[in-house]
Amino acid sequence: MPEFISLPSTLRLVSFVVETLVAALLLFCTVFGIIGKRNKAHLAYIITLLCSIIVMAISRTPLIEGINEYFAYYSHLILLAPLGLAVYIAIRDKRYILILDAVWCAFNLPFLSVIPYYGYIAIGSLIIIMVRTIFICKYSIESLALYPGRLAIKHALDHTNDGVAFVNIFGRITYLNPILKWILQDLNISSYSKAAKIIDGIKSLSAENGRKISETSYIVYLNDTAYRFAFDQPLTQISCVNVTEEENLVKEYEKNQELLKEANNDLSEALNAIESVQKEKELLRIKGQLHDELAQHLSILHMFILNDNSSDIRQIKEMLSSLEITPKDSNEENNLESLSSTLNSIDVSLNTVGEIPNNDHIKALVYKLAKEMSTNAIKHAKAREINISFTTKDKDFEIVASNAGVMPKEIIFGNGLTTLKSEIDALGGTLDINCNNVFCLTVKLPLNC
Repeated sequence: MPEFISLPSTLRLVSFVVETLVAALLLFCTVFGIIGKRNKAHLAYIITLLCSIIVMAISRTPLIEGINEYFAYYSHLILLAPLGLAVYIAIRDKRYILILDAVWCAFNLPFLSVIPYYGYIAIGSLIIIMVRTIFICKYSIESLALYPGRLAIKHALDHTNDGVAFVNIFGRITYLNPILKWILQDLNISSYSKAAKIIDGIKSLSAENGRKISETSYIVYLNDTAYRFAFDQPLTQISCVNVTEEENLVKEYEKNQELLKEANNDLSEALNAIESVQKEKELLRIKGQLHDELAQHLSILHMFILNDNSSDIRQIKEMLSSLEITPKDSNEENNLESLSSTLNSIDVSLNTVGEIPNNDHIKALVYKLAKEMSTNAIKHAKAREINISFTTKDKDFEIVASNAGVMPKEIIFGNGLTTLKSEIDALGGTLDINCNNVFCLTVKLPLNC
């Protein structure tokens, strides 16, 4: 077996002390997690390197070396573990400075003791790892200096406007700031040690006076204030935020939605009422049209029967077939000709003088006026002649209709005249009735009606 290390005993003792100090320094770095990247490979490297240094330091003591040389020799093989990890991490992360750590491990392997001046090379590699450790510690301490201390963080949390609590892995509260403590006191939640009891109390209060947002978020009302509690999953933190303003906005939004719904209902009812009025108006129009048409037809039929005693059933049927109710959109000029022809069959003449303007509203009104005049002339005045004149003056159109029948004792606006007057008023015209010598009806209409 080759000599383990060709160094004096005093130098070996110094080496043992130095390696022990390095082990303690690496142990310090490991505890605070400030060497390299804190992932599994780096952690494994740190632990195995620490164990290797401790084993080497123990094996190099004169006592162990003298009692059990095999243990002192073969215990150094443990350095193969950090050597392999250092090479792996250096290649994976391209951090080739870790090769220096591997050099220190390699030159402390026992089977390299055959190399001349092996002991001095080992001390040189030890110095390298010590320098590396010093620079790592310096960098790590500078990095730690950038982060606030625990007292600064606690002071900030104690004076924040929001409540916060931290929970350990055993479900117990490790920190509870004053704001959250006061809120829990106002809510009569007195247990501050176990997070589960606090959460159960918040859920119960939310069901009584509040609402559930999600499995990890609840709203609780305290007088006029609303608090939102949130729990992390897995449970590590409890937070409480004052959301009174947000809740008031939500309530206002819901109120506006209700008002909008009521307004929509009122609008729907108003539209239904308008539709009902429109239907009623249309029914009144149809009723007036039926009244005018049927009254005229019946009057004409009555006169036809009275004047023609030799009429047979076939002739009466032909007369009835010609008395169809006029559609709203039919041609009024043709209707006037048809009306005149029908009146001639009962010895009543309809005389028209002048031209009717090319205006659909005026044409329709002229036909309705002619029907009303003929109906009243036959039914009430017993007239045999009806005269209608059309005159255009400037921007006005004038209709004068008269008959020389029996004069009425008084002018009565029945359904026919009332309907006719309402239509004239709607077109912006005027209606005048004169009964001095003959029954005369005068209508004036604007041409642009």
